[in-house]
Amino acid sequence: MRDEDKPEAQYKAQQDGAPVISSVRDITDQMQGEEAISESEERMHRLIDALPVCISYIDRDLRYRLNNKTYEEWFGLKRSEITGRHIKDVLGDKLFAENKKHYDAVLSGQTVTIERVTPTKDGKQRYVVGTHIPDFDEHGEVRGFIALVTDITERKQVEESAQKGEEQFRKIFDHSNDAIFLIDPARDAIVDANPKACEMLGYSREELLSLGMSAIHPNEMPKLMTFAHSVFKQGHGWTDELTCRTKKGRFLPAEISASIVEIDGQECMIALIRDTTERKEAEERIRREATRADALAHAAARLNAHLTLDAVLDAVCEETARALNVPAAAVLLNDENDATLSPAATFGLPPDYLEKYEPNPRALFDTYTRQHGSLIVVPDVQDRPDLPNAQLYARYDICTAVVASLSREGQLMGTLNVYTFAEPRTFGDDEFALLTGLADQAAQAIENAQLRQQAELAAVMEERGRLARELHDSVTQSLYSLTLLAEGYQRSARAGRLEHPEESLIELGGIAQQALKEMRLLVHQLRPLALEREGLLGALHQRLSAVEKRAGVEARLVAEDVVELPASIEEALYRIAQEALNNTLKHATAMSVTVYFRIDDGKVELEVVDNGRGFDPNAIDERQGMGLVSMRERVEGLGGVLTIDSAPGEGTKVKVSVGTHRNS
Repeated sequence: MRDEDKPEAQYKAQQDGAPVISSVRDITDQMQGEEAISESEERMHRLIDALPVCISYIDRDLRYRLNNKTYEEWFGLKRSEITGRHIKDVLGDKLFAENKKHYDAVLSGQTVTIERVTPTKDGKQRYVVGTHIPDFDEHGEVRGFIALVTDITERKQVEESAQKGEEQFRKIFDHSNDAIFLIDPARDAIVDANPKACEMLGYSREELLSLGMSAIHPNEMPKLMTFAHSVFKQGHGWTDELTCRTKKGRFLPAEISASIVEIDGQECMIALIRDTTERKEAEERIRREATRADALAHAAARLNAHLTLDAVLDAVCEETARALNVPAAAVLLNDENDATLSPAATFGLPPDYLEKYEPNPRALFDTYTRQHGSLIVVPDVQDRPDLPNAQLYARYDICTAVVASLSREGQLMGTLNVYTFAEPRTFGDDEFALLTGLADQAAQAIENAQLRQQAELAAVMEERGRLARELHDSVTQSLYSLTLLAEGYQRSARAGRLEHPEESLIELGGIAQQALKEMRLLVHQLRPLALEREGLLGALHQRLSAVEKRAGVEARLVAEDVVELPASIEEALYRIAQEALNNTLKHATAMSVTVYFRIDDGKVELEVVDNGRGFDPNAIDERQGMGLVSMRERVEGLGGVLTIDSAPGEGTKVKVSVGTHRNS
């Protein structure tokens, strides 16, 4: 039974003589219900006061009916100062006007969420997000709305900071001078690419994003994945072992620096890729320059080591073929007499090539050089049947020919030719430069060899003249005297006037013996090879045995030390000793001669001592010389000292002292 259905207790009483009837009803349950409601409201107030969100209830007349503690603190007002007031009085005219349309919308039954800037009690501006929820009565009419306002200032600051960072990243990304890719290796996907990346590879951004990394590194995916794994493991990485394929199919050498970034919660690799083509080309140029310098240095060392013209020509062909990596080379020399260029040496060509080659007319070569310069390139001689020796080229399957001029001081000496067989070959500028450098070296080496050849021929002619004079002055005179005496003794014998024939024969024998000595001396001078084969001491020993001892002179070589000397010193000392020994044989009539050789305090000393008749060095005419002038010149050339100690009847000592460290 409900409380309202319970019978009321009725009392009848007499009051002031009149009857009074009273009715009493039990309201315990009602009071308990009101207390429960009050407690519930208290709990609700405590709950909303504890929330860090501004909560308020605003009725249809836009007056506050409820607000929590956070709302009070936000505006710096007490609850009693807010409850019942119009929302415009609390927010201010400006803020109210800005939000009026939202209030109208929520009072029309819409839930409205807005972001706005709201001032706080201290005058600061805070970012908030407000949600307005309509409150309907039992008839579906809006009687007010609940306003929930959350402070999102810190979140907005983080977002703004992130946005600024994104803008800065995008600015760097878009304006970088290096190509930048965002890559997801696991999906073989290009997430993003900057304009420089598009320019480098020749794709539009949309085209790149539609491709996988496998399209950029078609032949290097295993290597790329190994690199990516290392980057994800270590957080960063660098490599210069990958190439990038452009839209046109060209492969670019690349230097890649990479690290890890997070994009929408997904770890990706950001790769900065730099096209190293120019650097690689520069490195290759440096390498080629170094190779060319080494080749020129090697060729120079070898060419300078050869003295004969034939050896120089052979070395030029071989070094040129090796340096340019060609199978064949040839040197053609200019013949001034018939105005032709003829092969003088070859490398890699058949032995009969020189015999079958027809000399090229010099006029034809001059025509080509006027048209093409000092370097003539024929890509395929098989296509040029008009060339001299075209049939010979076809016979030996010669294909590409490059001809470089050999010139010194504007004068053509010949040409340096290189050839390929069977297949044409394209030569680079660096190879042309190398060939030109080799041609310059070859021209100088050939000129030097020709000059040496001319000098040797002149030396031979001079030696012949000297021998003629020696023969005339010594052997010829002796033989002439021998002939005259023999004829005179013969006439005397026929006339019966030869009184002492034995003495005449002895005289003739002495003259003949002297002529034999001088002849042996001249013959030995023609054979200086002993110095090269035996060295200084061996050559001196051979000289004493071959000349002095066979001439009846007691000859000795006394060497206190054995040391290897520079060739120039050995030759000079040998020639000085030779001249001194010659003088002894010719002029001293010595019975013995001794050659001393010793090393003393860093100097080599050579002495030639005889027991002949001696002479006065001061009385010798320079024109007579006795070889003293040549000896003195040789010693001065070595920076040494020459001493001659002699007197009539006391023999002669010739002493030479020179340093042991002169360059050869």
